[in-house]
Amino acid sequence: SLFFGAGQHLSPLAIGVRLLFINGVTAVANPLVGRLLTRWPPVALLAAGLALGSVAMFLLTGMQADTSIGAAAWRLAILGVADAFMLSAVAVAAINAVPQRLAGMAAAANTALRQYGAVLGPAVLGVILTSRIAGGASMSSALHTALNVNGVLLVIAAIVCAMTVRLGRNTTS
Repeated sequence: SLFFGAGQHLSPLAIGVRLLFINGVTAVANPLVGRLLTRWPPVALLAAGLALGSVAMFLLTGMQADTSIGAAAWRLAILGVADAFMLSAVAVAAINAVPQRLAGMAAAANTALRQYGAVLGPAVLGVILTSRIAGGASMSSALHTALNVNGVLLVIAAIVCAMTVRLGRNTTS
């Protein structure tokens, strides 16, 4: 939203329309992810979501000050699909990781950690963005740096989840 406002000089309504491509696609993709969770381990779907989120971050680095709504929409939609995978799968993984009597606690802990992440992630990436701008970078260049950092962190998280799935298979064999 900072990029759309300060980098593309869009109105709040135009920014909101673009962000609907994330949230709307997430809402539409959630039922599909729910069905996939009946067939695949949640941590495997979480790894896929994290990997897709990383792809979305790297694709978003293609946005510039003159990027059209169409060129932004498909990139944001990929992030929306990734969000559906990540949000649904992490909740199920957290609940499945504990005995049934502790499921409520696991769900609450997941919600609390998600809220901390929702605050901490934009704050850290915002510091990267603003420090790059303060150093003389353009808004687009500063955004690309923050997106690349986020993309790398998502790749690392996806690898850790994939290793967890693989280790889980090795210990049950």
